[in-house]
Amino acid sequence: MLKKFLKSEAILDPDNDRFVNAIHRDDAAIAIQLLSARSESAGQVYNVIDNEPILQSECYRWLAAKLNRPPPPVGRPVLSGVEGSTSKRKRGDSNKRVTNAKLRALGWTPRYPNFASGMENSVLPSFARELA
Repeated sequence: MLKKFLKSEAILDPDNDRFVNAIHRDDAAIAIQLLSARSESAGQVYNVIDNEPILQSECYRWLAAKLNRPPPPVGRPVLSGVEGSTSKRKRGDSNKRVTNAKLRALGWTPRYPNFASGMENSVLPSFARELA
């Protein structure tokens, strides 16, 4: 999302504003490590995501405000597989709120509990050169 935003390729699509279930890579790694050490977790399904699903439009608006840039234009993206299309969604047509409650019940707590904390405290600093 950040790269798309920085390249001015992001679009706010009011007809298809989807939930983003994100996870910081460090939190994902810790969750996987926790689960692999628990034999009782074998064969179980756990949602490894942060604590707060967020709408895609909210992500882009947050980035615009944080980076002091205009929000993406409102429109409809052109999707591959559709006549005249030039791009495709990385995550398909999914639009689901997912919970990590089962994983948190095991004692896992994400260091970056939401999109903003992960972006502000980890991701954006790693993009410092591109943001200048």
